[in-house]
Amino acid sequence: MIKNKVHFLNPTSIKIFLGFTLLSLFISCSKNEEATPKYTESIDFLEVVINEKTYKKDIYSGGTGLGNQTGCIAGKPHFLGLLAQIETSTFFFSSNISYLENEVDFIKFSAGKYAVQSSSISNSICNLNLDINLEDKSLTNKKTTLVSGGINTITSIKKGKATAANVMYEIQGNFTCSFKNNSGAIIPISGKYQITVPVYK
Repeated sequence: MIKNKVHFLNPTSIKIFLGFTLLSLFISCSKNEEATPKYTESIDFLEVVINEKTYKKDIYSGGTGLGNQTGCIAGKPHFLGLLAQIETSTFFFSSNISYLENEVDFIKFSAGKYAVQSSSISNSICNLNLDINLEDKSLTNKKTTLVSGGINTITSIKKGKATAANVMYEIQGNFTCSFKNNSGAIIPISGKYQITVPVYK
């Protein structure tokens, strides 16, 4: 009768085997981590082109602005949030974004085309509209008038961090509009932006 032989691994073989096993597990975990996208915060910004010149400004003011505004949707409080201001020797540009204060209302809207307006009157603001104002400092009368037809295109709305009371949303978009100065000249403006805003739970 032939007996089966039992083979035992020597200590060196065991170490090599364990080493390869641990290395395989590490590589497998690394691949899984790489395959899973992570939410990462990036710096908010405004980039605007005025008179064919590009100006860019980082934004650290998300959540700054006027709350509890009446807005264009009855019974729904709006927030007029500061986007950015840019000033040179020839112009002063200011921009805000309006949005619904409460998450239950805010999430009903998605990426798409919204309006560009030029007014700070509370009952005229609407969700995800841009409020833009321009002064032409090259003229004695600096006032300008927004030409109708401006478009604010929201390209992305991402949900971010949350606290007990608020949820942060990152809004990305681009816009085009034109202003007429006091001498009748048309000033085209275009730009893109990212702003992170808080809404109430």
